[in-house]
Amino acid sequence: MPGLHQKTFNNIAKSLYSQNERLADQVFFKTATFVSRVHIRQFALNVSDEDIIDISVSFDSSWLTSGHKSLIGIGCVIDILTGLILDGHVCSLHCHICAQSDAFMKRRRPTAMNTGDKSI
Repeated sequence: MPGLHQKTFNNIAKSLYSQNERLADQVFFKTATFVSRVHIRQFALNVSDEDIIDISVSFDSSWLTSGHKSLIGIGCVIDILTGLILDGHVCSLHCHICAQSDAFMKRRRPTAMNTGDKSI
């Protein structure tokens, strides 16, 4: 059975990666907005929804298998108050797009979370 040409495969993979990133950006932005509103209500803050506030977060990461031989990992930033994931990334050393473009190291989502270390 004939396979895909490398360029065809890369174009399809980049398209899927791009669509996945757009969806993740939308979901994380909605989550950050919701978390911001919860914090404003919970602590009766006198700020608008667009203002930057400090929140407490936790970071957790894991690998598919224990030890240093795993090729798939995940990292998540979790809001302490709501328990919602504000940002996350799955890292796979098998991902051709990440391997070719160093996308994992360069990536920065355009969400409200990127305005500071712990702020929305």
